[in-house]
Amino acid sequence: MARKTTTVYKLGTKSTFVYSLPPKNAVIAAYAQDHLGDWNTGDYHQYNNLVQEGKHGWHLGNYSAPYTK
Repeated sequence: MARKTTTVYKLGTKSTFVYSLPPKNAVIAAYAQDHLGDWNTGDYHQYNNLVQEGKHGWHLGNYSAPYTK
């Protein structure tokens, strides 16, 4: 069985990031890695309070991931 992946879109650009994570976690990872240069995944819990849940997915700064089915 194939793993589900989540695509995160960097709004205003053509950049996308693909993760084997649920959408909320994928948005955090993209934000931390691309925007902040933070690759220490053990510290990503500090960004949980910054993520916003919208009607169609999760958002953090210019990073967005739609809900997966």
